[in-house]
Formats: sequence, C-alpha cells, structure tokens
Amino acid sequence: MTRAGPTRWPSPGGSGACAWPLLIGLRTLDLVARAESLLDPGAVAKISRGAVYGILARSAARLISDSALDAYYRTLRARVRLPAGPA
Repeated sequence: MTRAGPTRWPSPGGSGACAWPLLIGLRTLDLVARAESLLDPGAVAKISRGAVYGILARSAARLISDSALDAYYRTLRARVRLPAGPA
C-alpha cells in the first residue's frame, strides 16, 4: 500500500502556517483517492471553501496542544485510502 504521508504529526510545536497546507492537502488527497473518473478533463479534485474554513476552525483550537493537533491529523490521515501501487 502506498502511504500518503507520515502516520503521526510530523513536527512537534508546528504552527498553523505549517499545519494548514498539510491538513488541506490530506483532504484533497482523500478526494483524489475516491475519484472514479479523475482522468476525465471535467473532473475536479478540489475541496470546497467551506471545507477549508472548517479545517482552519477545527485546527486553530488544537494549535496549542501537539497531542490535539496530532489527533486531528491522524483523523484526517485515516480517511485517505489510496489504492495499492505496483509491487
């Protein structure tokens, strides 16, 4: 199985400026992994503005605690299910 990233939050004490692109990227990877027709030129793998705002809001309160931010990261990471790559 191909991994989308580390299974734990990569940088203790990370700030929102570092956390938000990673968390948004995980949500985008989830969309890509679930897309049935990703090669269709009309297919879009883009999270909504509301989803971005939700990530910002849910993660902002967790920035003071590495363990809380790690737990939120793990929750998003667990959603990403990439198909197994070539052996």
